[in-house]
Amino acid sequence: CLDDALCNTVSNRLATWDPYWKIVEELGARNVVAAPFQNSSGMMATRTRVGTRTTPCMPAQRTEPISPQEYPKSCASVLVDFPRVVNRSKLSKWDGSGKSLPEGYRPWGVRWGSYAHPYTDEKKKRQRDRLETGDRRLIVRTLPLERTSKDIKKRADGHLWPKGTFVQLSRGGSEHVLAISQRKQQSHDHSEWKGMSLPLDLSFEVKNTNIPIELKLCSKEVPENSSSNDAKATLMGSYAVHVAICEYVAPDDLYKQLMGKGGEVTIPRISLRSGRKMAKEYLKGQMVSIDDSDDEEDNSKDNQGQIHEDAKSLTFSLLCPISKTTMQTPVRGRNCKHMQCMDLRNFLHANKNVTGGRWRCGACESFVNVRDLVHCGLFQAMIDSLGSQISGARDRVSFQSDGSWKLMDENRLRYSNKGRSRVLSTGGKVEANDTNAGGKRPSSEPEVIELL
Repeated sequence: CLDDALCNTVSNRLATWDPYWKIVEELGARNVVAAPFQNSSGMMATRTRVGTRTTPCMPAQRTEPISPQEYPKSCASVLVDFPRVVNRSKLSKWDGSGKSLPEGYRPWGVRWGSYAHPYTDEKKKRQRDRLETGDRRLIVRTLPLERTSKDIKKRADGHLWPKGTFVQLSRGGSEHVLAISQRKQQSHDHSEWKGMSLPLDLSFEVKNTNIPIELKLCSKEVPENSSSNDAKATLMGSYAVHVAICEYVAPDDLYKQLMGKGGEVTIPRISLRSGRKMAKEYLKGQMVSIDDSDDEEDNSKDNQGQIHEDAKSLTFSLLCPISKTTMQTPVRGRNCKHMQCMDLRNFLHANKNVTGGRWRCGACESFVNVRDLVHCGLFQAMIDSLGSQISGARDRVSFQSDGSWKLMDENRLRYSNKGRSRVLSTGGKVEANDTNAGGKRPSSEPEVIELL
């Protein structure tokens, strides 16, 4: 079991790294009697909330032979007593828009027994082909309780199915297997598991909330002792099983919430004064990560985008490194070692789907979540002051040591003034673009394309 502290940790991790699914109410947790203790009134016992995690399991006795490699190594079971939960929950009486629901009608406002999309929205009289803010679903996710250093460097935190997960749903005396999107074992190397793990939307499978359901999981993930000396350390390879009613938040609405319009998390803003101070400190000799320029004659920085000691200015790009368009809300990770920013709205849209590069910073490729972002007042002031002058050909800004800035000249294309010359049969020279003084291709030498 997971104690109450670990349950809160799992919920916080999921809320941090998957902000598009707001947790409304957790299901499957149960209250158990804790160890009794002695006080002035005698022996007392308290009840505590516990969750579910995968634990090592032993194979059952089977009459037919089975290979030891096919035995499940860990398993878990979650019981959701819908009649009891709906009766006791106050949140089940309201939908995503805050409207009260009739007694026994679509608890929590979930469209039970239906897919998330597509479907016809009767209220708005239109066809829905995607999730929208306020849609509520029953979502199942698993989360590793301990992460290896390799996994931390490889992917962001968040939902991940154990290796070789098998999911079975029991309801009303019937059982059937559920299909999930998970990592696949590689045929060339059985120790490698690659692919995307997507959360399981269980709303379609629950057609009647008057019947309890039980979710059973087994996997090939082997729980083993952690290297930690802590007596309460969890097992490596053990996963928390999280079943909850979740409310979807679209990227544009999440953007509004993060900017302070009704959200639980608000991105802090660095003032212009503080931003100038930080830039000056970087200018004194600290390393600054900025966009590499195509201008080969720019000797104020080396190939890694670092400022030399004799440089008197910093160079930034006002284009978002994700979309290559002008930033509107410049943000960066509070722990990033650079000042270059990216656009918040673009960052949220780029990470709404599960990918291998999810939640990577657009400038340094480090993992950063929305709670670690800061809104840079210096970049915002530069964008506001330069306005429509910023373009794809002219996006670089020079920040001076006195705290001022100016928009630099248009970017020069690589090799634009370093054309290679070739000698014609007449002995004359023609630039690499093969044009003569009149701007026309010389007629004395036909163009030859050699096919190999």
